[in-house]
Amino acid sequence: MSLGFLSSAILLWLCAVAAIRPLRRPRWLATSVSVVGMTVNEMPIIWISLGVVSLIASTDQIAPSNPMGLLAAALTVAAIGALAWAVIAAVRSRSVPMWALDVALPDGWRTSTDSPSVGRVVRGALLPFIPDRRGLAKVEHHRYGPDRRHRLQVFRRRDASAGVPILIHFHGGRFRGGDAGRDSLPLMRSLARRGWVCVSATYRLGDAGAFPASVVDAKRVLAWTRDHAHALGVDPTRVVVAGSSAGAHLAMFVALTPGQPSYQPGFESADVSVSAAVGLYGYYGPRTSEPISSPAQHATAAAPPIFVLHGDHDSIVPVDWARGFAQQMQRVSHHPVAYAELPGAQHTFDMFSSVRAEAVAVAVERFSNWAVGAGRVLTKGPEPVTD
Repeated sequence: MSLGFLSSAILLWLCAVAAIRPLRRPRWLATSVSVVGMTVNEMPIIWISLGVVSLIASTDQIAPSNPMGLLAAALTVAAIGALAWAVIAAVRSRSVPMWALDVALPDGWRTSTDSPSVGRVVRGALLPFIPDRRGLAKVEHHRYGPDRRHRLQVFRRRDASAGVPILIHFHGGRFRGGDAGRDSLPLMRSLARRGWVCVSATYRLGDAGAFPASVVDAKRVLAWTRDHAHALGVDPTRVVVAGSSAGAHLAMFVALTPGQPSYQPGFESADVSVSAAVGLYGYYGPRTSEPISSPAQHATAAAPPIFVLHGDHDSIVPVDWARGFAQQMQRVSHHPVAYAELPGAQHTFDMFSSVRAEAVAVAVERFSNWAVGAGRVLTKGPEPVTD
């Protein structure tokens, strides 16, 4: 039995290490380890509980006469300590996104309570894997173009008002995988509960989506949304675009290239401008050998307000890359550019409704309300669903 106890202890210890000290090289292994690390990092209390249960169940094996049992116990205790630190770090850093907005946005921009409620923090710590669908209508599915990948999902409240702002989100997947309704669901559900309509859109991938095809798809989503604004119940003048990982590349590209006909074949006259853009653990570099395939190459003083959020433990997209993009935009743009570097966060840190994901959702909601001037408008409709 000691061997089984030791094996589980080693596994728990490795998971804890993956969470707090992410592997960055080699790339293929770092990608796999990041999935484990992110899962453990965003749900540490669950793994702590497993460690405690393992210790209790193996007390008869922890004795001076059993070195293997002692080693297993030591590794388990070390893993529990590391994961406890991950919990503390996540809770303590939940104010970082709002602090980043305070630095970037004008004085007096805050209009409401700006931190997750106690209920959201507790739920994020204890039940991050349970989706919060309270008050939401059944997800709607639509087609926005002729390709089979031209699909989107719509999230809204059951009692949604008309003429509300809309957030359009693009999923990640290195431009090779992913689908609508997969990434940043805590964010979209949170905004939808508070009166927004949220769209999660997919796009062509692989060779079919080679630059600039996926950019064209992203802009087509905006054009379709404005054409169907009345049916969706949204205000076509108040649009925020967001994306995760590769989707953040598309969101920024769309935000920085309004009205460029080369990226709008067949719908050149469509309005694809946005009120603001949000990038979550995004890649903002070039996709081809041509620098023009990078959103940073299209930075101008007229860029809309931008909010970039990235984890300092991201082993898929190095945090330095996101920081550099944000700094470049801050130098060029006449509008605010906020940058939040989240301590201890891995790639896809908002896959679950964790403490960190809830804090990010609150900050993005406040930023988006400010960007579209919607704070006072939303309060005229039904009251937001409370926590």
